[in-house]
Order: sequence, then structure tokens, then C-alpha cells
Amino acid sequence: MSKEGKAEFIIMGVGGFLGLGEKDVSVPYDQVIFTDQPVKALAAGTKPAPDSNMAAGENPGKRYPDHGMIDMTADQLKKAPTFHFAR
Repeated sequence: MSKEGKAEFIIMGVGGFLGLGEKDVSVPYDQVIFTDQPVKALAAGTKPAPDSNMAAGENPGKRYPDHGMIDMTADQLKKAPTFHFAR
């Protein structure tokens, strides 16, 4: 969080299996696209387009994203520097 209270990074666990061998990495918050649309398979090298707040036929009571997507491969995340929380 910045001094102004804005999110700057998202910390996520990558690698490992069932929590073993996993490490935390930080991803800049502005690189995350939040959406409530189902995850679709993308062709290699393509980027998902940000979705509008309300799609046709969407439930008007649900106006929030339920997951985020980033444009990084699993290998890029695994090679990212480990993030360590302050103690």
C-alpha cells in the first residue's frame, strides 16, 4: 500500500505443489485486470481485453470482479524475485 492508501502490488504464491515449494512474488497492481467474466483460453501472445462493468444479460446485483488476470507466463512468475514480508 502507498502512503495514500492505494494498492501498489499484489503478492501471490507461485510454483510448488499443494503449498510445498511455493514462493511469494509481487506483481504491480496496475498490471492486474479484474473481471467477473469466465476465464477463456487465449491464443499464445494475446492479451485479454478489459471487460465493461455490465455485460448484456448480466445480473445487475453483481457489479464486482471476482478474479484477476495478469499477462505473465508461469515461467516468468517462477523466475521473479521472491517477496519477503517484513517481520
